[in-house]
Amino acid sequence: MPPRGEKLRITSPKNGDIFYPGQQITVKAEYSGNSSDIDGIHFLAEDFSNDVITKPPYEYQFIVNKEFLGKMMIMAYVMPPEDKDDSADYVEVMIKTDEIPVKIEMFPSSPYLLSPGDELILAVDGTYADGVARDITLTDKGTIYSSSDDSIFEVLQKDNYMVLKAKKPGRAKLTVKNGIAKTIDVDVQTDKYAP
Repeated sequence: MPPRGEKLRITSPKNGDIFYPGQQITVKAEYSGNSSDIDGIHFLAEDFSNDVITKPPYEYQFIVNKEFLGKMMIMAYVMPPEDKDDSADYVEVMIKTDEIPVKIEMFPSSPYLLSPGDELILAVDGTYADGVARDITLTDKGTIYSSSDDSIFEVLQKDNYMVLKAKKPGRAKLTVKNGIAKTIDVDVQTDKYAP
């Protein structure tokens, strides 16, 4: 997370506010320092939307990228001349959809062949009725992972990744569900390269 400054505050939206793909968000910030001492306020959203507003009121509007789902950090920071204040602030909003995917794709897409202790990073895309494919890998996007045998493998979230961790030899099924489900076979072998 970026440092939070004393002079700059995002007043809208608030942490936890909910928005939808394609929706417009208005970001408002207040700067308590002397606005003539700064070049402007730089606004940056996690979907790469950004702009610099050079004078009050410090308001920035952007349309949420249609492919984006999940937590989105929105940051604002002072664009100063050299050696001036570097105040910053941020909020986290949630981008969600009330729809469920019409199709789920998992990557890698073929049956998984692993050895005990192996870890495989998973990625999941959901294609929605509007034809847009969105990354739905993380559980905060409504995706649920299950193993038909937890003693063979488990799925864990590590930072911003989902990881399948092989535990012991055997065969089990990985099911990924987000409204609809997709299942793939997982084989854990003592020596996956044996003939």
